[in-house]
Amino acid sequence: MNKEKITSLLDDYGLRPSKRFGQNFLINDEITRKIVAAAELDENAAILEIGPGLGCMTQYLLETGFPVTAVEIDRGYVSVLNDLFAENQEFRLIHADFLKLTEKISCTHVIANLPYYCASELLFRVIDFQPGTIAVMLQKEMAERINALPGSKTYGMLTVNLNLHYHCTEIFTVGKSNFYPRPDIDSAVIVLKRRSSLVLPEDLTPLFKQVTKTLFWGRRKSILKCLTSSPHILLERSQAQLVINRAGLPELERAENLTIENFVSLTENINEIRKP
Repeated sequence: MNKEKITSLLDDYGLRPSKRFGQNFLINDEITRKIVAAAELDENAAILEIGPGLGCMTQYLLETGFPVTAVEIDRGYVSVLNDLFAENQEFRLIHADFLKLTEKISCTHVIANLPYYCASELLFRVIDFQPGTIAVMLQKEMAERINALPGSKTYGMLTVNLNLHYHCTEIFTVGKSNFYPRPDIDSAVIVLKRRSSLVLPEDLTPLFKQVTKTLFWGRRKSILKCLTSSPHILLERSQAQLVINRAGLPELERAENLTIENFVSLTENINEIRKP
């Protein structure tokens, strides 16, 4: 949709873009097509779209012929989406906050323009659905965080948890002039492909999340200090030293310098000492 079409829809329904929900609409159809193409839909595709808004991307997703489930939080936009797409048998709309959604949606692809204010929380929630491919647009700074390497300033909990399950590539940058209303920062499109073989058993994933939260709790603190002082995982000093030693790491190392394999090893060793 172009800006004129979007403003016309907003006027027709008496709506205004909400800062609370981070509603910035993409007004460049060519970019929308590129995002859909980057997802590399296959013959068994089932698509989940988060925050479809006025359906700027939804219309192109439905043109693929694959089933699309869209989750929209804003009641006003739910009315627009129903009027535009309800007659399409491949379209299913859920009026809900995706972060609070209890229903497990079966999907192979997640494709979305994520609101800036909660993009990281949405990605953490998306992982639980285990899609094969995630193609999303988000703020460029967050895309850089997801692609960060150990030792860099942007390397953190989001980087580690996403890269445990997915291989990430940044496809292209989208300038702020491509949105209405115009945001203050540029965006980027990333594609996450689920790893064919995971380096950690699935049942240890919740513990892995706890471990990363613990070790990034004090960004400039040593991993020994975090494991013995964090409110998330609290070990006796001797236990923490044993876990770190078994993982082959220095006690004074910091989380931002650890590789995915280091986090996996720490998780497995913490799991071992917790066994009865």
